[in-house]
Amino acid sequence: MAKRFKKSAHSDTPRSQRQLRVGELLRQKLSEVFSRGDISGTNLDTRLVTVTEVRVSPDLKKATAYVVPLLQMTETLSKRKRNTVASSAADLTAELNRHAGALRIKMGDGLRLKYVPSLSFKSDDSFDNAAVMDSLLARDEVQRDLSADPEISGKSPEAEPDSTNEA
Repeated sequence: MAKRFKKSAHSDTPRSQRQLRVGELLRQKLSEVFSRGDISGTNLDTRLVTVTEVRVSPDLKKATAYVVPLLQMTETLSKRKRNTVASSAADLTAELNRHAGALRIKMGDGLRLKYVPSLSFKSDDSFDNAAVMDSLLARDEVQRDLSADPEISGKSPEAEPDSTNEA
């Protein structure tokens, strides 16, 4: 039987169907724990966190969760705000990594896995990368080049009148 693999946005290594399934299950469980505010006595119960992806090792013993503060997703990222959001994301991942053991225990309550993977957290910068790409594509030079290219603009070169045959 052939295995199905999918490449992750965060790595070039393909992941098996089981890794994808367990990663999605862990992402949903982490989201539930964050939405209920189960981690008392920390700053995590007041912070809004979005879990964008959970990558699981091939032996299913380690998991890396990519997180974003909800503030980062809802605000437009000007240069001044980008610096504060970056420090907020760094603070968030540091806080989550400090309390990874407690989060692992809270997550393990409803999981039907033989082992609950050990957790590590990383900041997801794919939204920042998308914002940079959008700003590059919105530049006047790029728009001018895109409108001049007949393949992209949808205009065919044959549709324009040919001035050489009129004489």
